[in-house]
Amino acid sequence: MKNTEYLAQRISEINGIKLAVDTIMNVIGITTENGDSIC
Repeated sequence: MKNTEYLAQRISEINGIKLAVDTIMNVIGITTENGDSIC
């Protein structure tokens, strides 16, 4: 059960980092024609 809890925490961290990177990329304006972030 501890492994599942740890994994969920890691996934949350990864998703948080991805969300932050996407936000920063959107602010900088590095986007494709579709409006999607490159990263």
